[in-house]
Amino acid sequence: MVDPATGKVLGSPERMSERFLGSNSAPAWSPDGRHLAYLSQRGPASERPGSQTVVIRSVDSGEERDLATRLNLSAPIQWFPDGLSLLVPAQDNNWRWCFYRVDAQSGSAVLIRQSATLGGPPSPALSPDGKAIFCTRSDLKAQIASLLVHGIKDGRDKQLYRVVLPAVFDGLAVSRDGRQLAFAVPDHGLYVMPAAGGEGREILRAAAVGGPGRIAWTPDGHHVLAVRPTGSPSARNELWRVPLAGGEPRKIDLPGGVAFPSVHPDGRRFAYTGGRAGQSEVWVLENFLTALR
Repeated sequence: MVDPATGKVLGSPERMSERFLGSNSAPAWSPDGRHLAYLSQRGPASERPGSQTVVIRSVDSGEERDLATRLNLSAPIQWFPDGLSLLVPAQDNNWRWCFYRVDAQSGSAVLIRQSATLGGPPSPALSPDGKAIFCTRSDLKAQIASLLVHGIKDGRDKQLYRVVLPAVFDGLAVSRDGRQLAFAVPDHGLYVMPAAGGEGREILRAAAVGGPGRIAWTPDGHHVLAVRPTGSPSARNELWRVPLAGGEPRKIDLPGGVAFPSVHPDGRRFAYTGGRAGQSEVWVLENFLTALR
């Protein structure tokens, strides 16, 4: 439970899994809310193919299944709307970013998109209808960073928005109705824009905000949840709730820091990665957004 006036957590988050403690991160609720997928570090180096495993956990029974792949996986992972597969970013042998559709039963992977250029994580965000992937790309030659939409069926990229380097996009999320995008630009702030294209509107000015998988929408589309690094090695990330209609952003005081926020479809449960880099766990908080209303 969260006090809507102060942002203080009144209940206690619970650790989702007792397996491979300190190695679990990047949770994602399935569309029906009955499963939680997350990444689990199983090797000594995250850059080695197969060192990370996708885990599917049943919310009802607590049963967990590991999806073995030989991919160099990364976060965030996201469910396709059919609840049968996941969108997973990974790097190939040439360190180029790729998007795969991974079967939630067999773990088999199908390549959807391969980046034409090298660069940082492309911050993928799957459209609610599962037909497109929103992502980012930096072109050092043209000195442009672009926000793109990739059509899964036709394989084409369309530019929606761009900024001039050294500004870049860092974090991207699409609203549940598919109409709006939220994205962060380091040293500038947090923005929203129409998913069909248009101008970005600043909703939070902050030097540090977002990051890959660190922006999420509330189910009603009225607020954006954004992770703000504190800038101190000894301090932990903060979670902020930012209203689209104006008003003051509010910090949500979660213990242990926060990364990769994921809101359950019913709006009552909230999963996130807590802890520090190298010692992360997946936590779940009940009655999260119910109290905030």
